[in-house]
Parts: sequence; C-alpha cells; structure tokens
Amino acid sequence: MTYARVSTHEGHRLRDVSPAPLVGIEGYAGSLMLIDRETGKGLGIVLFESEEAMRRGDEYISSMPVGTAGEVTSTELYEVVAQTLS
Repeated sequence: MTYARVSTHEGHRLRDVSPAPLVGIEGYAGSLMLIDRETGKGLGIVLFESEEAMRRGDEYISSMPVGTAGEVTSTELYEVVAQTLS
C-alpha cells in the first residue's frame, strides 16, 4: 500500500523545487511537485511506503521552514488506490 501527503503551495511564479530534503525520510517512496508558473500555485505530492511513514513524514515536513515551494496553504493525507507512474 502507498500513501500520499498532498500540500497546496502559494509562492513565486517561476521557481524550481528540489526533493533533496525529503530523500532521507524513512519510508519515502518518491515525490512530485506540480507548478502553475503563471499563478505560482503548486501541489506537492510526497509518497510513502506505509501510513505510519506518511504520518512521521508529515510531522517532519510540517516542521521544515518554508522553502522555494512557497507557503503551504493546505495539507491532506491520502491512501493511494491506483498508481501508474513508470
């Protein structure tokens, strides 16, 4: 089973985000950052190997300072029920 932390970000219109701070999180299974370069709105999707890892990861990510992704305006936790990334 895979789990996802999805956060909405408001920030700079032209920005690039590195997943480097996330790689060390136990149970980290990958991430995506979706950016609308015109409005600056972004969605950060961080995948985890278990629900427990997702909850620990959420605590860790929530404690991090605001980076280049911009201010987090909402965060939601999900169970991934279909995944076709290759």
